[in-house]
Amino acid sequence: MIEIFPSLKCPPLQSCKDYPESLSYKYHLAYLLGEALLQTNKTWYRGSYFTLHKKIQKAKEKYQEISYITKELKAFNQKLYEQIDIIELANSSQEIYSLLQTYKDYPPLLQTLFLNFSFFMQYPNEILQWLNSKEFKEQYIKTNHPYPPLLNPDRLNAKRESKECNVESQRGE
Repeated sequence: MIEIFPSLKCPPLQSCKDYPESLSYKYHLAYLLGEALLQTNKTWYRGSYFTLHKKIQKAKEKYQEISYITKELKAFNQKLYEQIDIIELANSSQEIYSLLQTYKDYPPLLQTLFLNFSFFMQYPNEILQWLNSKEFKEQYIKTNHPYPPLLNPDRLNAKRESKECNVESQRGE
């Protein structure tokens, strides 16, 4: 029928206007628990029901992380929450959750993080490395600096200066 009447073909799911909302249901507790049960049932002959409790605990932890992050994002900025890709958020939910728990008493950092959330999603490892460094804790947290950077400014300045030196040396040749 579709070959005869191509207009009957269903549109791709991504073109539906409620597609982003439907993705959020994928990270609901009932969905995660059902997914764990289905995975266990598929390999029942290998004794996977012995690991069902462990899979349920992981599903609960994942749900708690995502719900906490989304609650914080909604409280900070509803528009920002609506723009966030839920799949990217779920993939790095453990890092974000630990970051929010660690620095919950340092609101300027959380505000900077939420305002630059898409940047954080691109470079989470570099940002986490800097935020967990001793230098960051001494310079920004102990002094309660109102505008903490997400990356090490000294390192960025050194990279910029080295690039400028390279450009100047190439001009001199």
